[in-house]
Amino acid sequence: MGCDIHWMLERLDDQDQWQAVGAESYFYEHAHQNLSMLEVLDLPFSKISNRNYELFSALSGVRRKNTAPLASLGLPHDASSQAKAFVRSWGNDGHSHGVILGSVLLASQNPQVVEWGKDILAIKNDLHTILPEFLVEGYRLDYADIAGVESFHEKLRRLEASKTLKDFANGDHWRMIIFYDN
Repeated sequence: MGCDIHWMLERLDDQDQWQAVGAESYFYEHAHQNLSMLEVLDLPFSKISNRNYELFSALSGVRRKNTAPLASLGLPHDASSQAKAFVRSWGNDGHSHGVILGSVLLASQNPQVVEWGKDILAIKNDLHTILPEFLVEGYRLDYADIAGVESFHEKLRRLEASKTLKDFANGDHWRMIIFYDN
């Protein structure tokens, strides 16, 4: 049985609150509206989700023993509401939750982590807007904007709040929430 990684990228705002700005599921949902699956798999964000057991071990000690994984274990108490809903949507199938601060990830000398960091930086221009809220129904996950239930005023508030995000260039201002499923 294979093991896959799931991720969400969060950035700090000017109130030092974590805000979700990127997630594999969000990018997939938007890309699927106009592209075939093969075209989607060729997009930069897809590389972040590639199955790589050496990487999984370095990040979280998943699939191979690692006494010093980069990720702090567990979902952080201050995670964004989107991250909490995303994790919750996987139920018991999601495991080995963790968080890695951007500065820790980018300082790693592990070749697998270095390549993964490059893949993350390749999408940084897509990480400047706070994600809409999730609508979780059982194991089904929809984004309010894709589902067509985000009002104009809600979207405007979200876009205005996005202007308060701290600079991505500082690795202490962003982090990856990760977990796995088999």
